[in-house]
Amino acid sequence: MDSDLYYAVTTDNLHGLKDLWRRLSVGDQRTPTASTVLHLALHAKKHDLTKATDNYGWTVFHYVAFNDLYTIVEYLVGADKSMGYRTDDKYKRTALHVAAYKGNVRVTQKLLEYYPDCWDIVDGKGQNMLHIAVNKDRKEMIRFILLQGRKTSNALLIQRDNDGMIKTFIAGNA
Repeated sequence: MDSDLYYAVTTDNLHGLKDLWRRLSVGDQRTPTASTVLHLALHAKKHDLTKATDNYGWTVFHYVAFNDLYTIVEYLVGADKSMGYRTDDKYKRTALHVAAYKGNVRVTQKLLEYYPDCWDIVDGKGQNMLHIAVNKDRKEMIRFILLQGRKTSNALLIQRDNDGMIKTFIAGNA
């Protein structure tokens, strides 16, 4: 599949690239070189991959966050910064929410370099990245968020989700 992806990128075959992107985006079928070829496509800016979505509404930003591909963030932002704010269809989560869900601190740090205003964005359940990290018991992510101090918004620490829960208290007791 990697050679098909490489061929699609280098020959400017947008239809084939979108088909391969859908296949690569299903579950954990991503291969080690898929991220390298994706990097090539973004660097060459041959395709508008940042706007493409899969069946769940995930963009390349979501998959980069899910797989902790922090080295690609700069190219994504250069291609289309607005897509970093895009939410998926089901949970209404941004790439930062996905990174918090997975506990991927490196990609979170990189995303926050470009999206410092996204600390307290909430998903469809009214949960910010701290709520999600606490719910998934991502201790390294919780520590990272809490150690940011003044960089974070006060709302991040005291914000209630749709169920009325404030996760700072729970995080302090975890």
